[in-house]
Amino acid sequence: GSSVNSFYPEHAIFYLFPRFFGLKEGSASIIYGYAGIIPLVLAYISTRVKPKKITHVFLILAATFFFLSLGFRTFFHDLVYLLIPKYSFFRLTAILQYIVGFCLACLAGLGLSSIEELPYDRFKKVNKELIFAAKTLVVLLIGVFLFKNLYYENEKLVASLGVMLIGTGFFLAGIYTIRQLQKHKQVELLKGFLFFLVIVDLFTNVTQSVNLNSDTDPRILNGSSAVTDWLRENTKDDYSRVLLHELSARYNSAPQKIYQYGGYYGLYPTSWGDLMQPFDKESTDPGWIDPRSKIFDLLNVKYAVTSKKLDLTGEKNVILARTHIMDNTDFQKFMTMPGKFLEPGTEIFIYENLDRLSRAFMVHQVIVAANDKEAASQIKDLDISDKVLVTAPSEKAKLVTLNTEAKTARGDKVAISDFKSYRVTVDTFSPQDGILILSDSYFPSWQVKVDGKKQELLKANVHLRGVYLEKGTHQVVFSYQPNKLYLGIVISLSTAGLLMVLLFLKGRRYFNKLFPQSYSHPQLNLPPGMDNGSEDQNCDIAFIIRPSQFGEFLPFSEMALTAYLKQQGFKAKIINASPWIKKPITAQDSLFEDYLNYVINEITCLKPRFVGMGTFTSDYDFIIQASQRIKECCNTKILIGNVHASVKPDDFIFKDSPVDIVVIGEGELTIEEIIKAPEWDTHFLRNVRGISFYDPINDTTVITEKRDLIQDISILPMPSYQDIDMNYYLQPSKRIIGYAYYVVVPVYTGRGCPFRCRFCASSNVWGQHSVRAVSVDNIIKEIKYLIDQYQVDAVYLLDDTFTVNKTRVLDFCQKIKPINIVWAAQTRVNLINEEMIKAMKDAGCVQLTFGVETGSPKLLKLMQKDITVEQVREAFTLCKKYKMRTFANMMFNLPEEDEEDVRLSCELFREIDPDDFGVGLTVAYPGTEIYEDYFPEKLKKEEYYLLAEARGYGKGRFRLCKHNLDLEELLVDFRMSLKVQRHIFPLFIRILADPNYWKMVIKSKHHNAYLPAIAKDLPVGLMRSGGIISYNIIKLLPTNIRNRFIKLAAQYGKRYGN
Repeated sequence: GSSVNSFYPEHAIFYLFPRFFGLKEGSASIIYGYAGIIPLVLAYISTRVKPKKITHVFLILAATFFFLSLGFRTFFHDLVYLLIPKYSFFRLTAILQYIVGFCLACLAGLGLSSIEELPYDRFKKVNKELIFAAKTLVVLLIGVFLFKNLYYENEKLVASLGVMLIGTGFFLAGIYTIRQLQKHKQVELLKGFLFFLVIVDLFTNVTQSVNLNSDTDPRILNGSSAVTDWLRENTKDDYSRVLLHELSARYNSAPQKIYQYGGYYGLYPTSWGDLMQPFDKESTDPGWIDPRSKIFDLLNVKYAVTSKKLDLTGEKNVILARTHIMDNTDFQKFMTMPGKFLEPGTEIFIYENLDRLSRAFMVHQVIVAANDKEAASQIKDLDISDKVLVTAPSEKAKLVTLNTEAKTARGDKVAISDFKSYRVTVDTFSPQDGILILSDSYFPSWQVKVDGKKQELLKANVHLRGVYLEKGTHQVVFSYQPNKLYLGIVISLSTAGLLMVLLFLKGRRYFNKLFPQSYSHPQLNLPPGMDNGSEDQNCDIAFIIRPSQFGEFLPFSEMALTAYLKQQGFKAKIINASPWIKKPITAQDSLFEDYLNYVINEITCLKPRFVGMGTFTSDYDFIIQASQRIKECCNTKILIGNVHASVKPDDFIFKDSPVDIVVIGEGELTIEEIIKAPEWDTHFLRNVRGISFYDPINDTTVITEKRDLIQDISILPMPSYQDIDMNYYLQPSKRIIGYAYYVVVPVYTGRGCPFRCRFCASSNVWGQHSVRAVSVDNIIKEIKYLIDQYQVDAVYLLDDTFTVNKTRVLDFCQKIKPINIVWAAQTRVNLINEEMIKAMKDAGCVQLTFGVETGSPKLLKLMQKDITVEQVREAFTLCKKYKMRTFANMMFNLPEEDEEDVRLSCELFREIDPDDFGVGLTVAYPGTEIYEDYFPEKLKKEEYYLLAEARGYGKGRFRLCKHNLDLEELLVDFRMSLKVQRHIFPLFIRILADPNYWKMVIKSKHHNAYLPAIAKDLPVGLMRSGGIISYNIIKLLPTNIRNRFIKLAAQYGKRYGN
C-alpha cells in the first residue's frame, strides 16, 4: 500500500547511512532508494564548480522525484493531483528513489571530475555556510524538544531534524576530507578512493535488499501493548502465525490478514488469492473467513484476533484464549480494515486454534495437479493432514508411487532448527518416503537442499513449499537466492574488477599520474633551493647513493662512514637523489643521464677531494659508467667499496680504470687514512691496509695487507641521520617489517655473522665467525633519538642474527619495553627459545624473520646452514604460541636440488604457515662458495648485470638444481597455490583487522600518511588476491589449457612489473 511504500522523512537516516540502525526482528523499513553521504557531497561539489546545463537538469529531476517519493500526504502531491490526471493511481512512491539515485549518481560523476577545480576561497565560504546551517539546526532541535508537547509529541519532526543535523555533520566531515586530500595534490588518488566508496555504498544497498527478502511481504505485527506483547511471547518458540481478523496493526493494513511475529514474514501477496479464495466463499460476509476454517490449520495460525465474538458451542478445536479492553496505551495500535482506529473501551477477542498443523510437517500421499487453478479447486476438500497437492512436478511418477507405499502408522519427527527470513533449516526423520511441507510461500527464487544436495522445490497446496524426502534422517535447508540480485552483484563486481585491470594495465603511466615525480626528462627538476647546486664549499669526501630497488632502506654504510669521519674532524657529505628519483635506475635507464647531471652538479659545488660509492655485483656496469662521467667532469678521486668491491677488487682496478681505490672490508679506519694523505702518493698508499689500487709506475694492481676489524664498535658514533633527507624515509613502507605498513627505520645493532652459509658472502666481508655487537645502552640511545627527532613508529633490527647472545637480547627487551615502540628483528631458528620469544613479545616485538631456505635436510647440510627441519618447526610453533608474526625466506634452485627436495620444502612451508614470506631462486654471486663450486662458467665483468635478472628465471648456466621443473612456474605455484600457502590477502590488508595496529596508527605523528599509502597499494593487493583465487581455479583445468593461462599471466606480470 502507499502508506507502507512511501518514503517518509524519518527514513532519511537510511538514505544517508545504510544499516545505521540495523534490521532487527520486529521492525523493518522498505527503502527503495539509497544515495549515501559521499555521492551527496560530490553532487554538491558539481553545483559549486562550473555548473553546466546538465547539472541543473539532474538537480531539478532529483529534487522533483524526491518530493514525489515522500508519499501522498504532502502539499506537493496535492499540487500534482491537480496538474496530472489519474496521478492518484500511481502507487509505491518510494520506487521513485531509483530515479533520484540515478540523478545523484550523474551529479556525483560531474563533481568527481571537477574536484581539482574547486577554488580554495569558495571552499572556505562553503564551510561557513554549512557551519551556520548546523548551528541553526541545533537551535531548532533544542526548541522542538522543549515544545514538542504542544504539537502532539511530533516524533517525526524531531527525527527528521536529528537526521538533518547528523547529515550536516557528516557532510562537513566529507567536505573537509576531500579538501585535505585535494590540498595535498593527490587528486587522482582521491578520485579512485571516492569511486571505491560509491561502489561500497551501492553494494551495501544490495545486501540490505537480500535481508528484506525482496519477493515476500515484509509487513509484521508491530507496536507495543499488552496484546501485542502477549502475542509475541506466545508465538516466538513454535514459529506459529497470528491472524488479525477484521483488524490490522497500525501502518500494516493489507488484504492478506496473515501475520507472523519474527522470522519469515508471511505469504507472497499474489498467492493469497488462489489459496484463500475457496475458503472466502464459506461466509456470506465478504472478506470474512471463519477462524475455525481448516485453511488456518494448514497455515499454522495459532491465534486469531478479532473484534467479533464467536459462538464456540460444541467447538473443540478453537477456544477463547483471552479478551482485552482497549485503553489509551493501545490507541493507534489497531484499526479496522476500513481504516478506523479502535477507540478505548473496545473489546477484542483472541482465539486459539488447537488443531493447527506445525509450521513444517510430513505427508505421505500425493495428488498431482496440472496447474494452480486445478490445485485451488481441490484444496478445500483435501485432507491436509494426510495428503498434499503438488502442482506440475518434474518427476510425477516418483511422487505417485508414494500413494501405494503409504502406511497408516507413522513415526515422523520434524523440527525447525533455524528460522531466518532468507533461510529455514528443518531436521526430519521418517520411516518411509514422503513430502516435507513448509507452510511458507512458494516462489521460484527459493531453493532447497537435502543433506547438502540440491533437490526440486515443489509447489505444495497451491502456494506452499515442499520437497520429496526418502526415508531416514535428513537435514533440509530452504534458502532464498534471487537470481536477479546475484546477476546484479556479478555485473557490479565484474565491472569493478575490469576497472582495476584497466588501471593496472596502464602500468607506470598510471602510477606516475597518481604520484607525480618531481623530475622531468630530459633535464632533472632539482628540489627547491638546489637549482644552482649546494653552497660552494671544499669537502674532504662525498658519498654518492644510487637509487636502487631497496630505496626504502637508509644508506647505512654511507651514513656510518659520514658520522665517523665527521667525528674525526673531516668534512663529509652525502649526495642522495633517491628522494626525487624515487625508483631504481640502471645505466640503460632514460633517467641515468639526468641522475648523473644532478650528481655532477653537486660534486662541482662541494668540490670533494674524494668521491665514494658502494656497489653490489649487479651494479657493476652502473658504477663504471658513472665513475667515467664523474672523472670527465670533476677533478676528484673515486673510491669504491661494499661487497663486490671487497671480494673482487680486480674488477675495478686496472689500467685506465676510472676507479682510483677499492676499499676492502670495513671502511672507517681505511678511508680516514686515505683522506689524511697530503696528496696522491702510491708509496703512501702501499702502507694503507685494506685497499687496492693501480700503480702506473710499475704497471700493476696492488692489494695491500688485510685490515683488522674494529673489535669494539660501540665506540663508533650513531649513523649520520641529519645528512640525508629523512622525510623521504619516514613514509609508511611495507618492505621492511614484512609487508605491513609502518613508518619504520632499520637499525644495525651489530656487524658480522658466526655462520658460513655457502650461498652468502658475509664471511668474506666481515671475516669468519666474526660477530661484534653495539652495547644495549647505545642501541636504546639511538632508538630514543629516532623517536624524539623523527617520531618513528617502529624500528627493524637489521643484524644477520640479533639473538646470537641470549643475555644481550633479554637485557635489550627489558630496556626497550618502557619506550613502548613497535620493533622487529632477523634471527635464526637455532638461536631462539621460548624465554626469548616471550620476552621479545612482551617488549613490543611484532615479527621475527627467519631464513628457512629449504625443507630438505640434505640441502640444509650441503649449504652449511647448521639448522635442522625440527628446529624450524619448533621455532615457528613457539612464535604461534605467543602470537608473534613470522616471516620465512625460502629458496629454490639450490645446488643438488631434486624434485623430492622441492616437495619437502613445500610441505614444510605449509606446515609452519608463516604470516608472510619471501621466495626466490638461488643465484651464485661472486664471493660465495657455491659460485666457486657449482658455477664452472664464470661471469665476465660485462655480464654481471645478468645476475639481477637471474633471480627471476634461473636458466642456462644460472640453473644450479638437478631437476627439470620449470623454475618460473615453480615460483608462481609456490606464491599462488593455496596448497602451499594459505593466505589469499597480503599481510598489509590482513593486518588492517588488528586493533593494535590501528592504535599504533592513530597514535602516530605520521597518521595522515598511512591511509594514502594503504589506498595506493590496495588495488594491487586486491588484484593479487584475485590472482590467487583465479590461479587455483585455473589449476583445475586440463594441463594444456592451464599452462597457456599461466604463461600469459607471467608475460603480463613481467611487462607490468608485478
